[in-house]
Amino acid sequence: MIELYRIKNNHIGLFSVMVCVLMGVLGLILLVSLDGYQLDEISMGLLQYSIYTVYTQFGFFVLPVLSIYLITIDYKEKNIAFYKLLKYNEHLYFLQKLAVLLILNTIGNFIVSFSVSAVYRNFSAFILFFFKLENVSVFITLISLLYAFVFKNLMISYCVNFALWVTGIVLYSINGSLKIFCFYDASLEKHSAFQDVLEAGVIMHSSVITEIIYNAVVFLIGMVIITMFRKRWMKNGI
Repeated sequence: MIELYRIKNNHIGLFSVMVCVLMGVLGLILLVSLDGYQLDEISMGLLQYSIYTVYTQFGFFVLPVLSIYLITIDYKEKNIAFYKLLKYNEHLYFLQKLAVLLILNTIGNFIVSFSVSAVYRNFSAFILFFFKLENVSVFITLISLLYAFVFKNLMISYCVNFALWVTGIVLYSINGSLKIFCFYDASLEKHSAFQDVLEAGVIMHSSVITEIIYNAVVFLIGMVIITMFRKRWMKNGI
């Protein structure tokens, strides 16, 4: 409740939802302006694929900002002592930040997914599309919060986030077996194959389960990192 109250007061909740909506709009704009499609030529599957591509390419630029800000502002304002008085430990602190952001992103992703299906009056791929957007959002939010947890400065956290994302792409380009380091990037073969899945109107796809497992593993690694840097959490915010 504390986190939700703070989100309400500083309008981060509205910004988080709007970022998702704007990425959805950008997916349509790119099809018309960059790819040269007329509106009546754009199928639902093509639009969904374009929006998903925006999430996997531009999401790493815009989604981390609010996630990182949510923790670094606590460090800047020395709020960790307040959380300690409320009997928070480093894990509870992190999990509540993560939970609030995931709720907000889920709302935004639902609006985007529902809007596309509603426009075309076709909900055959609604669940699949929603979960694909959700998985990307969960991953970006999770790792962004981890960087913010470890590093004290917003700009440093953002730069580290960006640098490691680019490094993952470079590693994959050198050795295809290292795709685990850029699991959601649009350069992967599984990304381009997703367009065929959408056009086929598949209700669910195995890639969703694979991504959930991947995110779960990253989450567990994140919990270990938080445990290792629990003293730094206190140092950063007191």
